[in-house]
Amino acid sequence: TIMPRGQALGMVMQLPSGDQTSMSRKQMLAKLDVCMGGRVAEELIFGEDAVTSGASSDIQQATRLARNMVMQWGMSDEVGVVFHGNRDSPSPEVQATIDREVQKILTSSYARARKLLETNR
Repeated sequence: TIMPRGQALGMVMQLPSGDQTSMSRKQMLAKLDVCMGGRVAEELIFGEDAVTSGASSDIQQATRLARNMVMQWGMSDEVGVVFHGNRDSPSPEVQATIDREVQKILTSSYARARKLLETNR
């Protein structure tokens, strides 16, 4: 349930089940889909021209997770199983590949969320 609280128009919190110390790729993709759900719901209900900034924190959280998947956890075929930490500044070519992979993950998540909400509308 999404409940308006304070300055937020709606807020979604995802709690881990038990004492979870790591997440599978499948769990991460599901979390990304949940993050995209609010934005997709706004588009479906109000139309693309009436989308608000309400999903900004969800988009930020999804982007951070997708970037970690690519840069820290080796979950990109294109980038490979390589750690790109905060200290190491990747070359412009590698950074462009990272950005494309993050965008690809987020676009796929958005499409899955949209399909799910359209199917169950």
